[in-house]
Amino acid sequence: MTDNVIPLRRKTDPPIPEVTLEATTQRAQVIVLLAGNGEQGVTWIDVSALLGLHHGSASGLLSNLHREGRIVRLQEKRDGCLIYVLSQFVAGRRISPYKPRDHLTVDLMAEALRRFYKPCRHDPNYPHATCKQCEAGVLLREYDNNKQV
Repeated sequence: MTDNVIPLRRKTDPPIPEVTLEATTQRAQVIVLLAGNGEQGVTWIDVSALLGLHHGSASGLLSNLHREGRIVRLQEKRDGCLIYVLSQFVAGRRISPYKPRDHLTVDLMAEALRRFYKPCRHDPNYPHATCKQCEAGVLLREYDNNKQV
């Protein structure tokens, strides 16, 4: 076995073809790995083992390639991890579109505002223009209305 061939085998998986990595960047190495693994694809664990990365870096690398549309994330899991494949290896399986996580920040901000919000003496249907408590109440109502849509 040569130094630039990385076998990725688990006891529970069928044999995986060995992938020769002649690519120079981590992104290119992941693409070569995906091409070599075909329909079986890879998880962050595979990328981590291949490139010697911790979870966050391996997962981030896959997420960035997925966001750019270079790879596809399946709804299937292996060893509790989502599987990524090249688009030609989807084979009719269900895929997960990329979803930005910006909504988490808004949700956290709304929760923080809700914790400290105290209604003021103004009518909530006619908020006072310079009252910060009225403004907070309006923001929370808008947030709640948008969440229901």
